[in-house]
Amino acid sequence: MPEERKPPRPVDAVQSLERGLAIIRAFGESPSMNLAQISERTALSRSAVRRLLMTLVDLGYVQTAGKRYQLAPSVLWLGYTHKQHVTVRDICRPHLQTLARHLGTSSSIAVLEGADVRYICRVMAASEFAPTVTEGTRLPAHQTSLGRVLLAQLETDMFEEYVRAGSLPGGLWLANFRQDIELTRSRGWNAVDQLMEVGIQAVSVPLRNRDGNIVAALSTATNNAAGPIQAFVRDSLPHVEETARRIGVELTPDTPVG
Repeated sequence: MPEERKPPRPVDAVQSLERGLAIIRAFGESPSMNLAQISERTALSRSAVRRLLMTLVDLGYVQTAGKRYQLAPSVLWLGYTHKQHVTVRDICRPHLQTLARHLGTSSSIAVLEGADVRYICRVMAASEFAPTVTEGTRLPAHQTSLGRVLLAQLETDMFEEYVRAGSLPGGLWLANFRQDIELTRSRGWNAVDQLMEVGIQAVSVPLRNRDGNIVAALSTATNNAAGPIQAFVRDSLPHVEETARRIGVELTPDTPVG
């Protein structure tokens, strides 16, 4: 077999920086190492490792404990300065892209703001040529599956306040709406069948952070419904719930919505 050729290094690459970062990464395999171990893990000479370690110690990124070395707490700031700018939208987008590709449907994240839901992240299906909903779109919460999931999480008095202030239809519509919210509370998800437009089916679940607090809702939807809503729920819900679980692992209580 022909030998695999590595891509050429950039002309302006700084080798000492590459080696310093290689040393920092090496501590991911072992939190405390001596000079020989670091040299072995990085494939660098001991003299080169010694010089680089002296620099990292001087900068406060590595600390010594006898003849052993370990990362200093200052290294955390390298990640924290990036992390503090990462939003819920940033975390969700790659997961929504995976979900949309797998199901062939559009996927969205929305938050409850007053009587509306605001879409903060949305990945369209390949078949959705003229989307009516984009990031930043606001819709009445009761008209969407996402909104109904979030309304179902409200305390009773807050939900009743929403009903009173929302100028909702009365009679049978309101009775069915209340029943749907109660059902959503009990089973933990919501599905709608052509509620806003003909052909649209959607299923939604709450999105929780690591502490278990609900911060948004996640949905997948098709604008070309070809069967009963039960079939859409059966095929979609497990994937939507798993996506919400994966996202939740990455969401801290401090993650801004964006």
